[in-house]
Amino acid sequence: MGISDPQWEAYQSGLPIGIDLKRSDIAKNLGTYVVNASATFRAGMLVQLNSSQELIVCDGTTPMGFAKYDVATALYETVVDELIQLNGVVATSLANANLFVGNGIRVSTAVQGGGTTHAVTTDYTVNTTNGTVTRVGGGGIADGAYVYVTYMYEIPNSKMQFEGRNFWNVNNAVEFTNARMTVITGQSIVFTSQYDQ
Repeated sequence: MGISDPQWEAYQSGLPIGIDLKRSDIAKNLGTYVVNASATFRAGMLVQLNSSQELIVCDGTTPMGFAKYDVATALYETVVDELIQLNGVVATSLANANLFVGNGIRVSTAVQGGGTTHAVTTDYTVNTTNGTVTRVGGGGIADGAYVYVTYMYEIPNSKMQFEGRNFWNVNNAVEFTNARMTVITGQSIVFTSQYDQ
């Protein structure tokens, strides 16, 4: 297979679903691992076993492979450097609503967090449900300034259809497999998005 073969293209999808199984070359993927009851991860994330020999998200100490499916009740997509203009103290809508609260939002004056990274509550406020950013009067963002916003949002059903779900057409794979997960191990080529949660 040559380097120009379409299967070697960069990870592509209108909606990042975690792992591109069409382009991945998987040597071994065993479905015999029990998932920790409190674990949450997306397909393509690096996983490891805890002291009880249950699957958890890898903390960097003892990686064992990549999760083949999702263990999550909701799936999230990342938006990097969405450009918006903040006028007055009026809420400005992002392209998406239902933002992920855990990772927060980065608002900066340049792409990839360059320039000045503004502080929430001091320079701007966020409505995570509506997906809006509002400039704080007297804060560090000038009236009418353009900013770059990076955030995660919950993928709605209307957007997911079959693309963002697993084989059973649900988000959480372990609901249908007795709390067991397939893990991609051994020498493989895996096309996946990067995750750090």
